[in-house]
Amino acid sequence: MQQLGTGSTSPSPQPTPAQMRVLRTVGALGGRGVRHADVADSAGGHPNAVRPHLDALTRGGFLTVSEVRSGHRGRPPRVYDLTPAGRTLLTRNPVGDDSALVGALTSFLVDSGHGPDDARRVGEIWGKALDDDAVHRTPPPVVDGVTDDPGVSRVLDVMDSLGFDPDHESTGHGDGHTVTLRSCPMLDLAQANPEFVCRIHEGLITGVLARSGTVAQVRLQTLLDGRTCRIHIEREAV
Repeated sequence: MQQLGTGSTSPSPQPTPAQMRVLRTVGALGGRGVRHADVADSAGGHPNAVRPHLDALTRGGFLTVSEVRSGHRGRPPRVYDLTPAGRTLLTRNPVGDDSALVGALTSFLVDSGHGPDDARRVGEIWGKALDDDAVHRTPPPVVDGVTDDPGVSRVLDVMDSLGFDPDHESTGHGDGHTVTLRSCPMLDLAQANPEFVCRIHEGLITGVLARSGTVAQVRLQTLLDGRTCRIHIEREAV
């Protein structure tokens, strides 16, 4: 095994929420000799989306990366190990309770005979209640694509803080925006109850926009490849 990088000797500040999700995944998979493909499968993201986070964590001193020489042709697979700094960070930053909360809300809605529209309304209330202190970003999030729309920018911040790894694109039609969610922090729950869990998140996005003063139509395409979702945002004339 050939070690390629040992990370920084002085760990970086707190990683972004999406990077923390990747770091937790490496830890959950044993923390030693963890393959890139296994991280992507477990984290619910595309391998190309996971790689920059692994690279950033390695540069920050939270992971080391090595290549496993197998004698076969082609590029040898890379494996990652937690550093002492990475293990310390995981101990000090346990995973949040959002998945448990959404799961409990979903069970209540289903058991009490409520429908997907009620789930969306719950999400709207959640989104409107989120204040700036609820979105922990140190340093600012690494989000692909930029926008000067304050409402959409707020959506990117919130979804990144929750671990959805958002990727923004303008639709080219003035007030239209598309945001691809490349990772889902509650993938198993969403796959089991998409009509409720995904509607909660659709409402969450609507509520976040409303809190920012943005009136828009929000449509969420869910689990396009079994794990990726896409948000379509169209601002309404006021």
